[in-house]
Amino acid sequence: MSRTASFPIRHSHTVWGRFAAAFDHALMKLARIANRNGDLPYFGL
Repeated sequence: MSRTASFPIRHSHTVWGRFAAAFDHALMKLARIANRNGDLPYFGL
């Protein structure tokens, strides 16, 4: 049996929620690229 728990997250349909999701997606894409290149991802602003 899995030792992790999951819970439903409500989707945000506000302008701020969409912006935050797009920003998070961009940061994760940059982190994946950095990881593929062997660099440490930079999470700061």
